[in-house]
Amino acid sequence: MPVRDAVAVLSLGQLGGAIFFQIFGQIAARGSYLAKRNVPFAGTVLITIQERIAAALVSFGLAVIGALYLFHQVTFDLTAGGLDLLRIVIGLTVAIIVVAIVWRKQIQKAAGQFTWSRAASILRAIIFSIAVQLSMMAAYIITARAVTPSCELADLAAAATLVMLAASIPISFAGWGVREISAVGALGSIGMTAPAALTVAITIGALSIICAVLLAVVSITRIKPAISKPEKNPSATGANHEEILNAVLPMLVACLLFFQIHVPTNSSTINFNVADPLAIICGVLFLLQSRRNGLPEWRLKHLNLHIAAMTAVITIGLFIGASQIGWTTWAVVNKFLGWFVLLAYGAAGAMAARVDRERALLTFAATGCWVIVFAIGDMVLGKAGLADSHQFTGFAQNVNAMAFIGLMLLAVGLTLPQYTMTIIVIALIAIIFTGSRAGIGGAGVVLITASVLIPGIWRTAIVAVSIASLAVHSLTTAQLGTSTIETMALVRPSSDAEHFDTIRGGLLMFKANMIWGAGLGTFIAQWQGTYPLLIHNSAVWILAEFGLLGAAAFFTPVIITASKELRRFRSNDASGYLVILIIAGFGAMSLFHELLYQRSMWFLLGVTLILIGKGNARARSS
Repeated sequence: MPVRDAVAVLSLGQLGGAIFFQIFGQIAARGSYLAKRNVPFAGTVLITIQERIAAALVSFGLAVIGALYLFHQVTFDLTAGGLDLLRIVIGLTVAIIVVAIVWRKQIQKAAGQFTWSRAASILRAIIFSIAVQLSMMAAYIITARAVTPSCELADLAAAATLVMLAASIPISFAGWGVREISAVGALGSIGMTAPAALTVAITIGALSIICAVLLAVVSITRIKPAISKPEKNPSATGANHEEILNAVLPMLVACLLFFQIHVPTNSSTINFNVADPLAIICGVLFLLQSRRNGLPEWRLKHLNLHIAAMTAVITIGLFIGASQIGWTTWAVVNKFLGWFVLLAYGAAGAMAARVDRERALLTFAATGCWVIVFAIGDMVLGKAGLADSHQFTGFAQNVNAMAFIGLMLLAVGLTLPQYTMTIIVIALIAIIFTGSRAGIGGAGVVLITASVLIPGIWRTAIVAVSIASLAVHSLTTAQLGTSTIETMALVRPSSDAEHFDTIRGGLLMFKANMIWGAGLGTFIAQWQGTYPLLIHNSAVWILAEFGLLGAAAFFTPVIITASKELRRFRSNDASGYLVILIIAGFGAMSLFHELLYQRSMWFLLGVTLILIGKGNARARSS
């Protein structure tokens, strides 16, 4: 690729990250340009991932050096998020190790293909990243000295590394907002006033955009494709790129979807799932492959039309809600855009099934078991006074979300041909320790359903329940889980009243808007309580905000799928059993909580609903 095209890709990516959420804006802008240069979307993703990894390593290393210079030490405030950060780092590290163990043969094969030339290219990328970081540091120093000449050069350089690290984290639009907040803190630590630090940050951000615009104008004037005669066959190269992403990204999604992260800031908390960016990339790849190879076949006929109908319902509901309460972040971001993220998780699951369905489920189960074991160990340390004691949430940040993850893990364990007993026992222990009554009831429904449908599984279920009960009793007797078990009281007056109030309010809203519903986000915006609440029932929420037409769009595919799979009864396959168990668990627990937006369920639905057969030979070959 000529340097001119590379500059165009870089500048357009910078502008894309400023217009839309950082990494996705970059990939979209770069992909649209590189597609005209015979570079496939998968290649664009790999370029961006490699660049971001190199930049992150360099930026983090410089920031550590800068922090040590300024403060002479780097510490974690365990009372202000430091301990949670340590938990997340340990959890993610071991989760990746677990996935590596599951896929060890494939990883060993890939490692055998690693050459010195590839190592040299990685080193070259890191060297370029260092040059970029030093150039940006120089820009900060020159701008800061112009605003506050009294600041020491070395202090400015050290503080700039901290600002650059914060601005590079992909949780903003090209660093805007994060850059300014971190500049006030970092530059303020060396004596610069808050207005001066803010001026420096805004100047750097504005200059970055101006430079990107100028470079884009100069570099994209070339209309003729720069790679009209590539040295290598572009289709073969593209297939290799897609093969890498198709194999790696879905399995990382299966591993990382358990990690819901809350990042504390000065004013609020940023909530995101570690797997979201990877799932979105999987969704885009899945769409591109479907466009090229034809739509995939599903266990449910016309599933694509059902998804289109549900998407149309949510879109109409968004506009109805906006006409009633205006445009709200909850409706637009959490629910409307969140819907497409859920579809991306389904696409990631389908891609994982194309690679290896059984191993994909094993990856999900192995990571889930590790998260639960970690949570049990965390609980034991908390009761022993060696860590802060808190609810049994794992990395889900919510006991009911954790219980639902345990429910999905239980369903997978009941249908996997290996490690069944271990997975079921660990899932049941997690559900019990969350103290979620809906989760415990859902587990009973799933176990009974599996015992009826799957030949001989009832024996395994009885033994697993006995072992799980004994384990919970042992921990409780040792005074390690007492507070958690106490939360399992059958009657919780305030919580129960709150649940029934939301359901009652949802039914009244449905009664007043029976056909089209009240609109997306209307209930939570109009709730009169002391803090916003969801309707604690998925079916009632759909009826209240989308009406009968919306309910028909959502309920019809579930009913058809369940009836179709139940007709096979004991002659079904593992995927058919898992679909029924997912529906049974979700149906039982969603009577008391809104669970439609749980990522684990959508990933598993993608794994189980796609058909991998002769009709999908073209899709598999891609």
